[in-house]
Amino acid sequence: MEKGKEPKEIQGDALDKNLLVKIVNNLREIIGISDLEGRFTFISPSVKEQLGYEMAEGLGRTFKEFIHPNDIKKYVDYFNRDIKDEMDTTTLNFRVRHKNGSYRWYNVRGRILYNEKGRPQEYLGIGIDVTDQIEYEKKLKSAYEEIEIAYQHLQAAEEEIKAQYEELHSAYEQLQAAEEEIRAQYETLEKNQQELLEIHKKIEDIINSLPDATFVIDKDDNVILWNYGMEELTGVAAKDALNKKSYEFTDKFYHGKRYSLAHWCLQGKLPPPEDYLEVRKEGRILKAQIGPVDIAGKEKYFSLSIALLYNTKGGIEGAIETIRDITHGKLMEESLRLSEEKFRKLAENTPAMVFVGQGEKYKYVNPAFCEVTGYSADELYNMLIWDVVHPEHREMVRKRGLDRQAGKKMPDRYEFKLLTKEGEVKYVSYAAAIIEYEGKPALIGTGIDITDRYIMEEKLKRREQQLRIIAENTLDLISQVDENGILLYASPSHLTMLGYKPEKSVGASVFNIIHPDDREKAKKVFEDTIKHNKTNRFEFRLLRVDGKPIWVETLGKAMKSADGKRNILITVSRDITERKKLEERMRFIAEHDMLTNLYNRFYFEQFIEKLEKEKVYPVGLIISDLDGLKLINDTLGHEAGDKLLKLYAEILKKCFPPDSIIARIGGDEFAVILVRKLPHLIDEYIERLRDEICNVNKNNNELLLSVSLGKAARLNSKTSMQDLFKEADKLMYREKLLHSQSNKSSIVALLMKALEARDYITEGHTDRMQHLVRKIGERIGLSESRINDLCLLARFHDIGKVGIPDNILFKPGKLTDEEYEEMKKHCEIGYRIAQSSPDLAHIADFILKHHERWDGTGYPLGLRSNEIPLECRILALVDAYDAMSNDRPYRKAMTKEDIIAELKKCSGKQFDPWLTAIFINILSESGD
Repeated sequence: MEKGKEPKEIQGDALDKNLLVKIVNNLREIIGISDLEGRFTFISPSVKEQLGYEMAEGLGRTFKEFIHPNDIKKYVDYFNRDIKDEMDTTTLNFRVRHKNGSYRWYNVRGRILYNEKGRPQEYLGIGIDVTDQIEYEKKLKSAYEEIEIAYQHLQAAEEEIKAQYEELHSAYEQLQAAEEEIRAQYETLEKNQQELLEIHKKIEDIINSLPDATFVIDKDDNVILWNYGMEELTGVAAKDALNKKSYEFTDKFYHGKRYSLAHWCLQGKLPPPEDYLEVRKEGRILKAQIGPVDIAGKEKYFSLSIALLYNTKGGIEGAIETIRDITHGKLMEESLRLSEEKFRKLAENTPAMVFVGQGEKYKYVNPAFCEVTGYSADELYNMLIWDVVHPEHREMVRKRGLDRQAGKKMPDRYEFKLLTKEGEVKYVSYAAAIIEYEGKPALIGTGIDITDRYIMEEKLKRREQQLRIIAENTLDLISQVDENGILLYASPSHLTMLGYKPEKSVGASVFNIIHPDDREKAKKVFEDTIKHNKTNRFEFRLLRVDGKPIWVETLGKAMKSADGKRNILITVSRDITERKKLEERMRFIAEHDMLTNLYNRFYFEQFIEKLEKEKVYPVGLIISDLDGLKLINDTLGHEAGDKLLKLYAEILKKCFPPDSIIARIGGDEFAVILVRKLPHLIDEYIERLRDEICNVNKNNNELLLSVSLGKAARLNSKTSMQDLFKEADKLMYREKLLHSQSNKSSIVALLMKALEARDYITEGHTDRMQHLVRKIGERIGLSESRINDLCLLARFHDIGKVGIPDNILFKPGKLTDEEYEEMKKHCEIGYRIAQSSPDLAHIADFILKHHERWDGTGYPLGLRSNEIPLECRILALVDAYDAMSNDRPYRKAMTKEDIIAELKKCSGKQFDPWLTAIFINILSESGD
């Protein structure tokens, strides 16, 4: 059994033992089973007919006792290698002694047999008598050598005749030379003109497909290309722009005509500073910005990039200018600047101590921090963050600060002692969080001086006065309400937070400013707090004077009035509107898949539990799975896979009603829940989904969308939602099995089409390759099936290059070491693609090894000589020949004589010497 493969289960009744014995007894091959020491434990009866031994004569003896002395080392090496590596797909030829003393040649293939624990137990060998074949090969080789000698004599005579012929026709050739040269020049000129037209058309197509507005001018500043982006941006059609000066269209951006940046690039000068912003050169590229520009009533900013265009002789032919809309980035920069300015103003004016630290050093301290500690900002920037902490608490604060920066969970707020510059001890209440500063994690800390809280000798009057000052100046709402909800006291913050004057609010019902949707809930909490004389914390919305709601978190405490006759409620309310918005965003993130914006698995399972708990029915469930997503990710990259996932998500949202629950519950798995929908409606939605997928595939040449579906319906509460899911998932998986292989084949075909569309596979390349590999296969006597596999390999050997980036695949110059390593991955990518297709799986190993070299310097495995499959050695010769015999961007095609010389030079290094000689003979005999 081969390593890594599980034995296939025999379906139906087991094979009849007597029939198995009959099969083994009548096989022409000799089958032997030995223990791991090489002693025979079984030999098939065919040994009698072929070698004259009875089966009993071989049992208990080792195979080495029957091998020709000159072949023993080769056999032992092969046997040991099989044991060590556990599998060897190669075969071995060696001589075995007949009972009459003669020797016969046998070709042997070995396999390891494993026990139920997966450990090697025995060795199985199958031998085929190839004596006649080897003798025939010897005679054939001798005949080839005689033919080669005769061919060389024939060549010598032919050369002598050729010399005489050349002397006789020398004069004639000289007369024709001039005529031929003129004809060749004319044909070259005609071909170059056609190629130039094709190149111009390709360039025009490329520029038109660019997402940015792009135009090209010649060296006289005349517009020669004007893409769709320019038409959309300027409102000027290409037909109206061509052959006009580029400055004629600048009115769109300026009040009056102005030379384009491409014009200045052609002149080799920088434009006037008042014309463009941030003008700079980056290598050969001239860049600048313009803005704000009024486009359709909106302010826009644009980034300009210009490059010169050169002809083949290095002369300047024109310039290309690209215009990119950067308005969003500019607005983001301005927003960031305003945010930073707002933070600085807040920090500079807040009475709280604020600092930003990174590692153990300060990056920022506000005036309040300097005031409390007694140190100036410059002094603090030269100190460690923890130097202002009292020695009693210093190590604790230091460890928590460093651990927080390292990402560990620390208390959000705690208290410790400070030691000021003058040696005074102060108490602070400290809160900290992690932010990103200059691209790295940083600590932002706020501290409030709470020293007075620790001075217990303070008089009650002073304490009450301080509390009143706090109440009068706090940003939180402080209210006193009687048992009927009438406001008895309102802090000044009612004006700043809600817009109501406190003195006018007193005497009114507090419920009047509570949002109508929250009013009943607030009344119940109010009554509960008053009735049970306790403290409650709750959240609700208040209405500002302008009608705008704000969320507040309110802490309410019940107590008796000063005269002890009434129940009153003291409340402190804090504006938590921003926190609520953040919570809502976090809830969305927790319940949704960020790639598709559908619900995620967490929300899906919660909804399933809710339906189960409430016994809801009827419920329809549809499970679907994207076919071939892993193959697309492995070959075209995760960006292509993500694009397919988002496309399918949009289709689902389009095909199902708004009240459906659509979720991505796995990497490539989706679910749709239809509540209170009858089964016939579920079928209609599925039909609509399948139709939409077909329509998308008709109009999509990039990616093929294939989906496996399973459905189930819950018509009563007896069916559990878990069983419903299992049923739908089972049906989906069954459908996936039915067309998984055909879909993979379609994806492989699509990948090959994508490789051809990228113009990597040149016209006629695969046809020429298949023609030549067939010739070699027929010459060396390969079977028709192996020749067909060779032709298949010739067509698909480079399919893995679909996963190589274009900038490497089409690079005209030499690849860097990093780029070469990336290029070499195409063998493994092609191997994975081929394995996924039933049509190519049997040649996957050839695709993996088709860049191995005879001397072992190839890749990816570094195989050498006969370790390389024969098919790969043949392909290497033909691929090299086709590359040398056809024009390339960096050189012309080589002559046949030069190609043969190069093949001989690389024989024994890059190529199999035997195959090289055969291939050269084929080339010499034919016009290939």
